Amino acid sequence: MLESLFHQNIGFAFFWLLLAIYNQSCGPVNHPTDREGYQMTDIKLTARFEVGKDTLNIKYAAENLTAVSIYLFNLLPDEETKKPKRERAYMQFDNNHAAICKQLWPLPFGLLHEQPEVPFARLLETGNRFEEVFSVPLPLKETNPYYRIVYRKGRATKIKIDQVEFQLGYAFAEELKGPPDAVVDHNGEKVVLFSYYQIALVQLVVKSSLTPVKISGIALR
Repeated sequence: MLESLFHQNIGFAFFWLLLAIYNQSCGPVNHPTDREGYQMTDIKLTARFEVGKDTLNIKYAAENLTAVSIYLFNLLPDEETKKPKRERAYMQFDNNHAAICKQLWPLPFGLLHEQPEVPFARLLETGNRFEEVFSVPLPLKETNPYYRIVYRKGRATKIKIDQVEFQLGYAFAEELKGPPDAVVDHNGEKVVLFSYYQIALVQLVVKSSLTPVKISGIALR
């Protein structure tokens, strides 16, 4: 029994080590494993931004350039109803640069959470293209599922933003081990929900080109 517990603990430690490595490589604007040249051979991602009176309007397109199926993690849940919400996105600021993100957001290192937030996934077959238009309110508000936990003592600070990009999470379908937790109807479209841990070790992130803008944002600092 002691030997069994030892091997189990070793297994958990190894998993959390891998997850920690993933957490360091995904999420922030300047994460070190963008590998844009590699990832842009998987997905061709383009994005256009239009500044409206009180919204930033985003139109993006993702094309699967691979010979296999890909899941896009581009449909975040509503914070209250937990149903798919097209207009929701995470925001990450780095100086005067903002990334608008649709992806699985990694748990901050050391934070244990019983129900980490997970995006719904869309299947994109080889050669197919997905387009979407959505809007986010201005001024932009830096946010992610764990933002108020990390910055619970922060003060709201106004930031000038002069560059913006769109950031998209995806994974190869064959690398997502096991069946999804749920299949959900979203306006006649079937989208799936995997567990956080199914996605966490296989998600890749691709980013659009930077676009100049003149808008403001609010962040806790």
